[in-house]
Amino acid sequence: MIGMVILFLGISFYTAFKNTELVYEWAGIVDHLIETGEYKYMGNYSAFMPPLYPWYLAGVHWLTASFTKGTTWLGIANFLQAVIFISAVYFTFRSFFYGKLSPRLLLFFAAIVFFPPVLLSVTKVSSFALSLSFALFFLALAYRLVVLKQKKMLWPFILVLALAMYIRFEFGLYFILLSCFLPFFSKKRYWNILIAAGLFFMISAPWILRNHVKMGMFTYSPS
Repeated sequence: MIGMVILFLGISFYTAFKNTELVYEWAGIVDHLIETGEYKYMGNYSAFMPPLYPWYLAGVHWLTASFTKGTTWLGIANFLQAVIFISAVYFTFRSFFYGKLSPRLLLFFAAIVFFPPVLLSVTKVSSFALSLSFALFFLALAYRLVVLKQKKMLWPFILVLALAMYIRFEFGLYFILLSCFLPFFSKKRYWNILIAAGLFFMISAPWILRNHVKMGMFTYSPS
């Protein structure tokens, strides 16, 4: 598996620097964020896209601006996405098949990471790579927490879900699913449902308040 990871990173490093162009909504949001530090779309405060990916791109630019030229920083951002993705796939396999990585599972691992649409998508300017990575981390941590009873995974699980909610608005639905399924896994069913609801509001509150202050509306997602 280590050899596959190294090969994947080598291919990713090559392709990451082939897709160094901000297009579509990313151009308007990220360019303005880099220049002013404010999240706007087409000159107006907006909640059009979740804020984490634009902040990720802007952060990479700010950290690498002193030693990169042109759009090289986008290549670095794309490659880091690939590193996060392969880490998520590896962690997921280790979680579900701990100590049982047979040749068939290794072949399955290769089929996922070297599947051309996936390989190309994780190394271009798109929130797809981080969305898929967070989804994999979420499933793996949930499995360790619920099935393997590894209580130490609780806070990493909450952290991943919190970050995921700021990369794709749809991850907020995971809290609804948690509320539906928690009664089947715990005797303190109603207490855990309240905890899940509380976490959702605590995590989403900064973004909702920002939208109220900047846009005059209490909203998590415009859609």
